[in-house]
Amino acid sequence: MKYILLFITLSAISAPIKLVTTTDIYHNQFEQFKHHPYILAMNIQERLIKSLNKQLNKALNKKLKFKSYIEVITQKEFKNTLSLKMSMQEIIKIAEQYDIQNSYFSIFGIGSIQDKKQEEYFLIIDSPNLRNIRKQIYYKFIKKGGDKKDFDPTWFFPHLIIGQSQMIKAKDRIRNLKNTLNKNFLLSFDYLENKTLKE
Repeated sequence: MKYILLFITLSAISAPIKLVTTTDIYHNQFEQFKHHPYILAMNIQERLIKSLNKQLNKALNKKLKFKSYIEVITQKEFKNTLSLKMSMQEIIKIAEQYDIQNSYFSIFGIGSIQDKKQEEYFLIIDSPNLRNIRKQIYYKFIKKGGDKKDFDPTWFFPHLIIGQSQMIKAKDRIRNLKNTLNKNFLLSFDYLENKTLKE
């Protein structure tokens, strides 16, 4: 009985898995704004997300993939709703007008989604400018005759995927602090070059 209690106690106080990045992750103004056919996204420095992915895979002993961008307009939103009144070029023009690549964002922690079909780890973030870009797209959509009920610019849970078992996102899940924060992980920031960030 003593051994069982000791095991439970040690498990309860075990340290979270620590992942390390640098504050460079906040500076993406010089990254190329890549145009995608069905989504709008802010591109993030790939070397930093690749490093987090490498650390995550080592900690979990897995081979998860990653995405070095933040989706602002999803494929579902564009194909099912926005494309009825707007072209992707019009959406891209708004994103460029509001300087999407220079958007400031905050990182609140590491979240995860795990079920039988999918395993996903991501940085939970938020960004006033990315929210504003969605709002401006909404205004344009309404101006061109779109129905207000068809697109909600506030239904937005920005995140950065650092590990994913498939390149198809888990559907209908809210990725935020309340619903998907994983306390078994800790994100740490270095201001100087760290050996874990080297290619």
